[in-house]
Amino acid sequence: MRGKNPGGSLRSVVLHLLATHGQLYGYRITQLVREHSHDMSEITEGALYPVLHQLEDEGKLVSEIRTVNDRTRKYYTLSKKGLYAVQPELKRIFSGLQLLLK
Repeated sequence: MRGKNPGGSLRSVVLHLLATHGQLYGYRITQLVREHSHDMSEITEGALYPVLHQLEDEGKLVSEIRTVNDRTRKYYTLSKKGLYAVQPELKRIFSGLQLLLK
């Protein structure tokens, strides 16, 4: 990964999904990306989990491990710091896309 912000657009997507859907686990995030993009976008666990761990290390996410139907899952929720990060992250991505499309 290169640049100052590896997984930058994925960070924004994760923050946005957690802001709109509440507590989610990793596989559900991958499903939502596929659903919301009408199967045009897909993310791998190899791309997603480093971003989740980075956001958690930055204090933007909190996690909770729970067992559901005999399966252990790690659920992620936005922290207060994460809630404040959602809009600036999305604005940054939109600005980058506008520059790219010019």
